[in-house]
Amino acid sequence: MGPRRERLLVMLHDGKHIALLIVSVAALAGVLFFHLSVRNQVIQLGYELNHENIRGRQLVRQRSELELEKAIMKNPEEVGKKAEDRFGMHIPDKEQLVKVDKGKGR
Repeated sequence: MGPRRERLLVMLHDGKHIALLIVSVAALAGVLFFHLSVRNQVIQLGYELNHENIRGRQLVRQRSELELEKAIMKNPEEVGKKAEDRFGMHIPDKEQLVKVDKGKGR
C-alpha cells in the first residue's frame, strides 16, 4: 500500500472524518435531489405553458371566426343563404303564403 492510501485509511478510522464524510455525502445528495426536483418542475411548467399557448391561439382563432360570422349575420342576404344551406329553408312563393285574420274581439 502507498502512503496516500494509508493516510486515507487512518483518516477514515477517525470518527470525525467519517461523520464529516457522511454529512458531506448527505448534503450533496440533498442538493442533487433539490436540483432534480426543481428541474422537473421547470419542465412540467414548460409543458403546461406550451399547452396554454396552443389553447390561447385556438381561442383567438375562434374569436376571429365568430366575429366574421357575426358580421356576416348582420347582412340579411347572408342570413337567408345560411338558412337555406344549413337548414334547407327558403323564402316561400306567394302561392304558399296563407293570410291569417286577427279576431276582432281581441
